Parts: sequence; C-alpha cells; structure tokens
Amino acid sequence: MESFERINPVSGHRRHGIFHGPTETMAALSIIHGFGEHSGRYEHMMKALAEQGIASLAMDLEGHGRFADKKGVCRNYDILRADVDMSLAELGMRFPNVPQFLFGHSLGGGLVLNYGLQQSPDIKGFIVSAPLIVPADPISNGLRVLVRTLRRFMPGVTLSNPISGDKVSSIAAEREKYEKDPLNHGRLGVGLAQDMILGGEWVADNAEHWRAPLLLMHARADKLTSFAASEAFAHQAKNCTFLPMENCEHEMHNDVTRDAVYQSMIDFIKALL
Repeated sequence: MESFERINPVSGHRRHGIFHGPTETMAALSIIHGFGEHSGRYEHMMKALAEQGIASLAMDLEGHGRFADKKGVCRNYDILRADVDMSLAELGMRFPNVPQFLFGHSLGGGLVLNYGLQQSPDIKGFIVSAPLIVPADPISNGLRVLVRTLRRFMPGVTLSNPISGDKVSSIAAEREKYEKDPLNHGRLGVGLAQDMILGGEWVADNAEHWRAPLLLMHARADKLTSFAASEAFAHQAKNCTFLPMENCEHEMHNDVTRDAVYQSMIDFIKALL
C-alpha cells in the first residue's frame, strides 16, 4: 500500500490518497468513500482486489480524512465532483492502458451515481454500495429550511451527525474499529448536508437515464441510507444489476457479507473485461 498527496483545484485543499496494485493488472478501480470516514478504511478491500489482478486507489474527500481543514465542511458538490475527477485521473496515470471502474459507498455511492448521470467519463463499469439517494430516516421540512438558512448566512457551520457503530456493522470488532478510528467524524457542514439531499433527489428523479453497466448493492436492514430508494433506482435504470444483501448493516463490506460483496465486485469487473 502506497500513499500520495494532491491538491483539489476547486477548493485548493490538500488530499491524501492510497493506491495498491498487483504485479499484473487487468483492471483498475477508483474508490469513493462515505460520509464521516476516510480512504484508509478500504485497505482490506484493496488487498482483496489486488489478489484478483485488480488495482485500486482511494482518496479522501473534501472535509474528510487526514487533511480535513474543517471536518464535514464542503462548500458545494462541484468540489466533490472534482475529487472524483482527480481520483480517476490519478488512477489512469498509475495504472494506464487498463479498463477503469468506479466504486462508491454511501455518500460516495450517491456521488458516483450523480457523477455517472451528469458526466460521460470513460468508465467501463460502476459499482455502488448503499448509496445515499435518500436517508433511511425522512428529512423534515423544518430541517430542510434550517439547513438552507444556515448555509446562506453561516456557511461554515457544522451540525452534529454522529454515526453509531451498530448501524455500520453487525460484527462487534468492526463496530469498535469504526468508533475508535481517530480520522472518522460525525460533523456535517450545512453546505454538504444540503447538497447531499438535493444531489440524492436529483439522482432519484433521473434514474431512467442511467445506461452504463452498474452493480448496485444495498442491505435490506440498512438504518442509514434507504434500501427502497436503491431498489427504485435499480428498477428504472438500464443495465443495472441489483443485489440486495441480507443479515448485515450499512457497511456490507465490513460485515458478515464481506466475502460475498468482494466476490460480486470481482465477478462484475471480470465479466466486463
């Protein structure tokens, strides 16, 4: 596992990233992490992929990870799209001449769907895990108004949005690992909060326009992002394989379903080569 640093051209802030590749690479995957976490939490996934000839790269998003100037703060979605652009460019530079794939989990999953719908990158296939299209708990109109008002007059304000480990995984060790990770956080900037909501709603409204090969996975019992929203997206999208996961929580790749998730990802990638 090797690391690198880059500067986001939109925000001007530093990024920390990691990459890992096999001796012979047949495909390369860019990993976009979820809210409140960081790229380092995907090292296990990256090692498993490398064993199958798949290189991968993960980079911290704005307001997250090692160089977060203010935890959870992101002025707008354009900064996150630039993060995805940077990640894909870095992937192509380090692992040239092989098919590129894009993976996103939770916040990263919603971002990947948004990115794939609005832009036409040269991506062979998309993999999305528990995407934030709609939160599992409905957002009240009062909260929407509060966030919109705070963003207008106090854009640097953050709200407390802690995530309990029991909503992340059914495995005690994974719950403890999540809660004790010093780079994880539970602060949500009002700009990011509003753009996550609006971005997810836009994805839901435009699902019928999806055309690229897509593997969409979601735990039925997810308490953080809506399983029903993913199911609805999959039914409307073209070229989408929907994989409901049982007996697990939000982070299917860090639960009892880990092996099944990895194998599904590997099979999906290899089938497109």
